[in-house]
Amino acid sequence: MNRCFSLAMAFSLVAASVFAAPKRAPIAEGFLDWDGLDAKNYLSGHLITPSDLRHRAVVYVVVDAAHFNNQNLADYKQLPSLTQLPSDHLCQWETQELPRQKIMVVSVRNADKKLNSEAFKQVFKIPKGTDPKDTLVYSAWKLSRVSFYKNMSLFGEEEIPLNKLPYVAVYGGSSVEPLYAKENWSEGEIRNVKKAVNKAVSELGEWSVPLGISDPQFFKDAKVDIEKGKPLQKLMAKLQAGIKSKNPEQAKEAQIMFDALNQYKSDLVIRIECEFKAAPARAYYDFQNLVKYFPSEKKKLQKIDALMKQNKEIGAIGKVFEKLMLWNREDFVCKSPGEAKKIVLELKKIKKALESLANSQSASVQGEAMLFQSQIDDLIDIIPTKVQQK
Repeated sequence: MNRCFSLAMAFSLVAASVFAAPKRAPIAEGFLDWDGLDAKNYLSGHLITPSDLRHRAVVYVVVDAAHFNNQNLADYKQLPSLTQLPSDHLCQWETQELPRQKIMVVSVRNADKKLNSEAFKQVFKIPKGTDPKDTLVYSAWKLSRVSFYKNMSLFGEEEIPLNKLPYVAVYGGSSVEPLYAKENWSEGEIRNVKKAVNKAVSELGEWSVPLGISDPQFFKDAKVDIEKGKPLQKLMAKLQAGIKSKNPEQAKEAQIMFDALNQYKSDLVIRIECEFKAAPARAYYDFQNLVKYFPSEKKKLQKIDALMKQNKEIGAIGKVFEKLMLWNREDFVCKSPGEAKKIVLELKKIKKALESLANSQSASVQGEAMLFQSQIDDLIDIIPTKVQQK
């Protein structure tokens, strides 16, 4: 072989390896495959993975960066209402579950390469002179925590011309074809979007947190790993391998469980951020679960972690809540009358300890302490009746 030719070929092979597209994660047949949900593309809202955009009603919005700015947000004022999370302070986070049936993601096209999350904050800055009644749209986008990414898309999607934007599509939980899709979308179409979202939600199957499936057929050990509180990295790798199975049912189950665990992780992060100020005990409980199952996620919540460590009251009331969550479970049973007696004695000690927390300088700690005191009275009566029958 000619030396020059062989060197050229060698160079081309090296170049191909250097500039090759990132390796795609495996995905089972019949599931949406998303591209571009990378940290470098993140702009605002909830950090998500492709798993978050499956098994739910998905509202997929594509906008032109040149138009999606703080002067034109009124053109998109009704979209945030489709997926808005509960208010940070206007719900009881101790018992509140995140609505998981629907989610929205916005792909920002035609964006400057230098556009980042800090610069993107300007989009939601209220312009001077804005009529007070029109300022609600800015807070609505923030409260909804809708995810914004530069140039994310569906794999294999035909490029949407800029003159056809904005584009809105709605996908169901088990289909790769949209239930609704509209180029040059406008607010007048919101009713049709809502109709498609409602249809998608109504067609969702049963969902069991955290595995998606209540009774796995191919990955039965997963439930054991959860019950034992094991870190889930190995299980996640096992499920990713299972997605490539030639058995379509096994591949489907692996995909659902892999996505469900990613959603569980993602939802824990966002709810901890939402609930920390209003319900620190619940935030403590959720944080312990997050770092137990997904240790690497701890770095995402460094500020909250530091604040919990600084305030010993949060740790104290959080540990109380952990025990109450265990003993309040419908499937919890005492192994013997003796164990039930010990738990009742511990409940009485906890109730006494809560007296000081009920006088905390923190209104949220004080409120949770009083809430738990009333729950303890109920448990003192219930625990003796929850003894395992021989």
